[in-house]
Amino acid sequence: MRAMLAGRARDSAGAMQKGPARVEGGSAELLPPALYRTRRSILQKEAAWRLGEDALERVEAGRPAFRIPYSEIIEIRLFYDPTRFETKRYRCDVFSRRNGRAMIVSVSYLSPMNFENRGATYVPFVRTLVARVAATNPACRFQAGKRPLTYVAEQLFLLAMLLLLVSVLYLTGTPIIGIVAIKLAILAFFVPTMILYLHKNRPRRFDPVEIPDDVLPPPLAPA
Repeated sequence: MRAMLAGRARDSAGAMQKGPARVEGGSAELLPPALYRTRRSILQKEAAWRLGEDALERVEAGRPAFRIPYSEIIEIRLFYDPTRFETKRYRCDVFSRRNGRAMIVSVSYLSPMNFENRGATYVPFVRTLVARVAATNPACRFQAGKRPLTYVAEQLFLLAMLLLLVSVLYLTGTPIIGIVAIKLAILAFFVPTMILYLHKNRPRRFDPVEIPDDVLPPPLAPA
């Protein structure tokens, strides 16, 4: 079974490798899907993630470059990871034996409370990364959503918060005015995101050739 998946992944990786670079003046310049740039926060500079021949590489100004050989990657986890300021953020966590976890997000910091959606380059990059790792290391675990214990804990926390709010508003007869009304409005605003979060992040494994669409950013609407 693993040999079959590895063969399918090699075919997929080979197809994705067509046209990832152009040659100018005798040197190869990496282009999507072999290159992805993002800046996670104000505290970090923009990082360039590159798919080398045998390793995932990261280059960031002011920091030493590092590489993670595909053969050493033991798990890739894809999930929906919204924040207060960016509700359309997705994430790819790459776990390896020697380098721990590498985190790649689908948005890039521009200014306070302002992020750019880079799904158009994130998605092909992640698909190519998954294909190359699967072709090199069929034993790698490909996971979608949160870890089971984390997922259950988050559900219990959200349920506890809702029950607490109900008890405050109805059991004590607190009028819905002032700060309470503001908190209710904030909660109502985030309810759709919370429902989407729970649906997209249910724990499961995935076939590296068929990545679930709900753990990748949807295509951007045409302008």
